[in-house]
Amino acid sequence: MKDQENSNGSNKRPYVSVIIIAHDRKQYILQAIKSALNQTLDRSLYEIIVVKNFSDDEIDSFIEDNNIVNILTDLVPLGAKIALGVEKARGEVVSLLDDDDLFYSNKLEIIYNKFRNDIGLGYYHHNFSPLYENPGSGKFEFYQLQSKVALRNEVEKKRANPSIFGALYGNVSSISIRRSLLIERLPQIKGGTQGLDGVLFLISFSSSYSIVHEPIVLTFYRIHGSNMSSYFRKSWENFSEFSNYVKNNEWPKKESDGAFLIIQKFRNDLKSFKNLSLYFNYVYYLVRYSYELYQSNAVEIQGIGFYCRVLYYNAKMLPHFVRNRPLRCRYIIDSVIHLPSIILIILFGRNTAREIMIRLRYSVEFKRRGGQ
Repeated sequence: MKDQENSNGSNKRPYVSVIIIAHDRKQYILQAIKSALNQTLDRSLYEIIVVKNFSDDEIDSFIEDNNIVNILTDLVPLGAKIALGVEKARGEVVSLLDDDDLFYSNKLEIIYNKFRNDIGLGYYHHNFSPLYENPGSGKFEFYQLQSKVALRNEVEKKRANPSIFGALYGNVSSISIRRSLLIERLPQIKGGTQGLDGVLFLISFSSSYSIVHEPIVLTFYRIHGSNMSSYFRKSWENFSEFSNYVKNNEWPKKESDGAFLIIQKFRNDLKSFKNLSLYFNYVYYLVRYSYELYQSNAVEIQGIGFYCRVLYYNAKMLPHFVRNRPLRCRYIIDSVIHLPSIILIILFGRNTAREIMIRLRYSVEFKRRGGQ
C-alpha cells in the first residue's frame, strides 16, 4: 500500500473527511471526485481521500493536482478499504462516497452544520435521487422514508420500529458518521465485504450517540448494469426472468452472508436491542432463502420467499408478477405454516425443514412487532 499526502501545506485540521472507494472500476470515479470538490463548504473544512486498487495516469494526475489523498491498495474487501481511509482521515466526521455516486453541491455544508451544531449526533442519513445511466431501461422504485427520524438515546432506539431500519442505512453514499465510532470498531469493519452500510448503522445504533435521518436529497445514486440495485428493485414482468437473474448472480448469497457476518460480529450489541437483532436476523433469512429457494423448483417454497418480501418490503417494490398476487402468496404461506413438521422433514430434509421453521418464526415475529 502507498499513499500520496495532501500537499496544500495547511496544518488546519479538516472537519469532514470524504472517503471515496473504488475497486477496478474507473469510468465513474472522476465524476465522483469532482462532485466532492464542487461544494459550497469551504475547501479548508474538508478533505478528500480516495482508496482504490488501480493506477491510472489521468485519474492520479487529477487527484494530485487537487490536493487529494490517494491510497493505492491491493486489499479486496470493501471494509478493509474503508478502514484504510478512516485511519488516514483527520476529520471529525466521515462522509462516504461510492465511486459511481455523486454528491449534491450543498451536501458537505449541511453535514458540517449538522454535526458541528449537535455534539451528540453520531450518525446522519439522508435520501438520494436515482441517476439513470440508461433511462430507457426502466425505472426503479426505492423505499425511502419521507419523514424525519431521530433516535436520541437508548430508550428511543429500543422502542424504534424495526420495519424502518432498512431505510435508515440504504446507500452508503447517504451516510455520514463520527470518525471516533469507526476507530473503535475498525477490526470488525476491516473484514466486511457486503452489508457495510448496515455495519455502520449498527455501530452507531449500539453507541451512546444519536441517529438522525432526514428526507432531504443530497446524493445521486447511479443506476447502471454493474451495481446491485436491480436484485430487489427491478420490475421484472414474469417469474422466469426474475428466477434466471437470481440463478446467474452471486450477490443475493453474498448479501445474506454479509447479514450473517453482522449477526456474528456484533452478537453482543444485538443482545442489547431485541428489535435490531430481530431485524438483522430477518434480513439474513430473507435474502438467504430468497437465493436458495429461487434456485429450486419448489413453487410452494418460492411462495414463502415472495410472502416474506411482502412482509418486509413495501408491496410496490415487489416485481410486477408478485406485486399483483399478495393473496396467493399469503395462501401459500398459511398452508405451509400449518403442515406438520414431519412433512417438511420428509420433503426437504431435517436441516432445511428446521431452518424453514426458524425463518417463518422470524417472519411472524417481525410482523407482530410492527413490520410492514
